[in-house]
Amino acid sequence: MRNEEIVYVFRNSLQKLNSKTTEIKENKLNSLTKIHVGRAPSLASFFEKTFTEELSKIYPEYDFYIDYPGSLFDERKNKIGNQPIYPDIMIVDLKNKILKAIIEIKLDIGYVNIEAEKKSKRDGNLNKAVKIEFNSIVGAYSKKEQEINKRIILSIPKDLKKIVLVVTTKNQHSYQGKPKKESYEKILSERGYKIIFLLEKIHYNNIKDFSTEIENEFNTRKKSEIVEAFEGL
Repeated sequence: MRNEEIVYVFRNSLQKLNSKTTEIKENKLNSLTKIHVGRAPSLASFFEKTFTEELSKIYPEYDFYIDYPGSLFDERKNKIGNQPIYPDIMIVDLKNKILKAIIEIKLDIGYVNIEAEKKSKRDGNLNKAVKIEFNSIVGAYSKKEQEINKRIILSIPKDLKKIVLVVTTKNQHSYQGKPKKESYEKILSERGYKIIFLLEKIHYNNIKDFSTEIENEFNTRKKSEIVEAFEGL
């Protein structure tokens, strides 16, 4: 049953993103409005929150943390790295104090810096770590926030799920003469990530309503990839 639900989470999140982008484009073309917006609100933040809300409905046993800075520690309780990591989404079993999964989201890999990805030490640090720590409230400035703020300490299991969602590869450019998708997938696979390319024929950021096209992209292969990535969570 949960297999069907997890596929629905992806489809529904994409449809909501499609509706949001269509709404933004239509508002820009509305000559009767008195409110004019230059830079649109972050679609990445919108999708992260929408996807997490949908995901939380089928995993009520877990807590979800969006864009939290986490410090990594090794077995001797030494801090690893000078900078915290910022997973887009952390799925947490608070009852047992375990980090179950991290999910990274890329709306469009067109501007992914492959060279920077190659040099990144984040995943090496993550593989060395046995604990991750972060505050329950980021930027607890007020007295009330400070009173309820607490330090969350989680174990990082060897079988931590690491997932990357790429919403579309339509605008992927090239890298060293090949589609960027190939290089990006190779780097992430070598680092233990399961990568899911959701849309390959259409780009979400368009005034056209792509509801039907989104449904058509969810073929049997795509559904299997999604179910496999979340299996055992």
